[in-house]
Amino acid sequence: MTCDHCGAQNAEGTRFCVNCGAPLTAQSNYSRAGQTQAQSRSDASRPYQPTYTQPIITQEQLPEKFRPLSPWAYFGYGILFSIPLVGLICLIVFSFNDTNINRRNFARSYFIVLLIAVVLLLILAFAGVLGGLWVRYR
Repeated sequence: MTCDHCGAQNAEGTRFCVNCGAPLTAQSNYSRAGQTQAQSRSDASRPYQPTYTQPIITQEQLPEKFRPLSPWAYFGYGILFSIPLVGLICLIVFSFNDTNINRRNFARSYFIVLLIAVVLLLILAFAGVLGGLWVRYR
């Protein structure tokens, strides 16, 4: 059947257009499906409810920028970022690199956790030094 609204081809017996969702109004459509006049009137009184299908996109179709990282990639980047000098350089480079957004966000979160740890260590070290001076010169 051809839709009067958009001109798309639909399978015989279809009540709504698969392209635009408009109701198909051909009388032969109901008679071929084996419905009586009462059934076709009750179908016409139902509210219009189009069905939408989400297109399926595979990982290969995604641009490189949006491809998710595997759990092993997160594990490997965590080990890489733990290396003292090389890891810090890679961490800074990946934090500002836009080739993969997931890697960039992971590097930024790792960098923030590293900064929080350094600040906490400095606070504890400063408190320890002050505590030691307090005990010594009391």
